[in-house]
Amino acid sequence: GSAAGAGPPSRSTGGTVTSRYHAWQTFDEARAEALAAEGKLVFVDVTADWCLTCKVNEHAVLETAEIADAFARHQVVTMKADWTNRDETIARYLAKFGKSSIPFYVLYRPGREPYVFGELLTKGRVLEALEGASSSVARLD
Repeated sequence: GSAAGAGPPSRSTGGTVTSRYHAWQTFDEARAEALAAEGKLVFVDVTADWCLTCKVNEHAVLETAEIADAFARHQVVTMKADWTNRDETIARYLAKFGKSSIPFYVLYRPGREPYVFGELLTKGRVLEALEGASSSVARLD
């Protein structure tokens, strides 16, 4: 039989891009904020086909079993914003955070300001942010 996750990453289908480990929803700022208001963690990845650092971060951090397990454990909703064509909506979104370049990663957390990651992601930073956000969520229950 064929191995799970073999073959090229699949393309967008109905607002979701499925990668090896994640079902990335198409980025929607209002939905990200609404989900956080409902008590969910939302991780947003602003990426582009031409962004080399984005690809490195995806390979080294985001598309790893360790991060996939952590996202599943914390029930993180993952969203991807594709800035390959420098979409104006995404440019405005970046500007809200004082950014004009990518990669850009943000974790929406219930009852707190969104957590903005640095451009060079590490597994440790992602795991730390998830743990910190989840412990504050637990205290709200």
